[in-house]
Formats: sequence, C-alpha cells, structure tokens
Amino acid sequence: MLANVSSSNTGASLGGAAVNALLDKLKQEIAESNPAASETSESLLAEMAEGAECKTEPEAVVQALDFFDFASAEQHVKAFLDIRGY
Repeated sequence: MLANVSSSNTGASLGGAAVNALLDKLKQEIAESNPAASETSESLLAEMAEGAECKTEPEAVVQALDFFDFASAEQHVKAFLDIRGY
C-alpha cells in the first residue's frame, strides 16, 4: 500500500494511485455533504506514510468532518491539493 509513497515525504511524493483515488472520492463526498466523507478521510490518512510532513491538512479534514463542517473540510482539502500540486 505505502509502496507508492516516496521516502522523502514531500507533498509531491504522495502521488500514489490509492491516495489520488481517495482524494477524488473525498472531494465528491464533501461537495455532496455526504457523511461518508469522514470514513474516506480516515482512509486517506491510513494510506499516507507514517510521519509524512504534509499530514496536517488531511488531519484537519478529519477533525472538521467529525463536526460535519463540510465547508472547513473543503478548504483543508484544497490546501492539501495545493501542497501536492494536484
């Protein structure tokens, strides 16, 4: 699973297919205010390398979705995508 993540832990290194698929799914679920986005955000964190430097935004997404704050979650996803150059 984590084989697609480079050891450098930079935003650009997190371009694995699983992470990209989860991001696409997460963006759609947030746009629909779908509560399933919470589970998807947790899956995204699980796919990322332990100690990855750019986990701050995905962690903020999880926290926002814990309170069903889809607007904040969307902003954190956008920030994460900017970091990754996605």
